[in-house]
Amino acid sequence: MHNNQQLLATQFVTLFTVLDPLSHVALFLALTGHFSPRQKQTAAITGVATAFLVLAAFGLGGQALLKTMGVSLRSFQIAGGVIMLVFAMTMVLGSGEIAHESGAGKSGSPFDTAIYPLAVPVIAGPAALLCMVLMMDGVNNTANASRMQVLGVLVAVLALLLLALLLGDRISRAIGNGGANLLRRILGMVLAAVAVNTTLAAVGSWLELPPI
Repeated sequence: MHNNQQLLATQFVTLFTVLDPLSHVALFLALTGHFSPRQKQTAAITGVATAFLVLAAFGLGGQALLKTMGVSLRSFQIAGGVIMLVFAMTMVLGSGEIAHESGAGKSGSPFDTAIYPLAVPVIAGPAALLCMVLMMDGVNNTANASRMQVLGVLVAVLALLLLALLLGDRISRAIGNGGANLLRRILGMVLAAVAVNTTLAAVGSWLELPPI
């Protein structure tokens, strides 16, 4: 039970850090600044729901896709760890802001903006897709309960993300730019540690080294 709770906590923290709900608030407000409150709500719900479908589908079918392409899971773990580390470094150093996407949806409808760029690539980005595959591999893939646990964690994190988007105006006023930047860097440090652990675990398994 203790190990399962620890795994559940690790999965939650990892996904929460990768999806980074609070840091998406500013981008969401920029994308939907010309929408009415009702249209903002529609964009938030549609974007998060679409991101869930994309992440869940990739998490469930990602390993089969890798086998079809002839890519070993260990190689994917190492690549995923490196990419997550780079992503974490941009969070800590502040050089990986995705605000350059903010103009992509200004002329579209709430549904258009929700699909692109909000759902993909902002929410369901490369790091999140890799994270889903790695977490699905981290459980016993013959047990539906284990897969459902990962999907449950995904639902919980996306629910927090949706709540953050719906309360975007209030959160932005409460924490300000300084608070958002500080939180982003703290979460980036946590994600960097997870990324290093993922890479070292894959390399250690390849070299048959004792676990770290």
